[in-house]
Amino acid sequence: MMNMNKAFSSQLHSSEFQQQLTHIVKQVMADADIKAFLQQHPDLSQDDVLQSLSQLLEYITQRDRLKKGIPTVAPGYAPRLAVHEKHIVVSYVPTQQLVDQINNEKLLKRITTIDMPADIKHATFNEYQKGAATRFAALHATMQFANNYLKDPHVYHRGLYLYGPFGVGKTYLMGALSRYLAENDCRSTLVHMPTFNVEIKNAINSHGVMKRLNAIKRVPLLILDDIGADTMSPWIRDEVLGVILQYRMQEHLSTFFTSNLTMTELATHLAYSAQGDSEPIKAQRIMERIKFLAQEIMIDGPDRRFNQNS
Repeated sequence: MMNMNKAFSSQLHSSEFQQQLTHIVKQVMADADIKAFLQQHPDLSQDDVLQSLSQLLEYITQRDRLKKGIPTVAPGYAPRLAVHEKHIVVSYVPTQQLVDQINNEKLLKRITTIDMPADIKHATFNEYQKGAATRFAALHATMQFANNYLKDPHVYHRGLYLYGPFGVGKTYLMGALSRYLAENDCRSTLVHMPTFNVEIKNAINSHGVMKRLNAIKRVPLLILDDIGADTMSPWIRDEVLGVILQYRMQEHLSTFFTSNLTMTELATHLAYSAQGDSEPIKAQRIMERIKFLAQEIMIDGPDRRFNQNS
């Protein structure tokens, strides 16, 4: 052991080692970040700095690896220099990229989607393509709602019933609304109604109907997408859709709809079952709730799914 200590001591005092050490110190002291840091801490002596040489080297190494996109000792974190009791130490703080990622994950959690495309959470007003005048009218009404809602979310704000042909951007606009609200700490839920109707019928055997109903009827802002795209059974119309709308009407909860049908066409659609039975009075009850909850606005224009320049 003594021989090893002597050998190590001899190496430390060798001229070659001293030259290497001097070269490293010069490189460290020439680093712009190190210079700026030491200027901010004039109370550190030369000995204090030399005793912290390994920390300074760690900072430079990890900083440079981060800049080059090479994995660091703490992925997602950037090195930062600090002083603790005359010693220079390296701490690690989240990078802006990690902060943005965490914030985006929190944002996306404020948007609940049920049977909707995954990318709907990334829709934005800026990307919404206006095109026809009626598309602009829908955008203006949606943004006006959003601004009023954010000013006072505890007051009832009537939603919108957006109708128009396939692919004109009804669902996308609702996704943009949800994201805009999420960016301002507000939650919303988007539901694809035709798929939801199938799932809730399948939930009868597992006694999960009430759980599913309660999960959406009480949310602060609800968007029912593609209503009227399927033939509803009287049970779905009255005991599912009717219950949801009645609750939201009574509680004054903001509700939106998208459809390929006008309100008049939807009333006719809801009146008929798959068996051909006609119940216009029950359909009218549903429509009265929808009209209370939402203002009807048409969206027209080219199909955005096939015309990216629309």
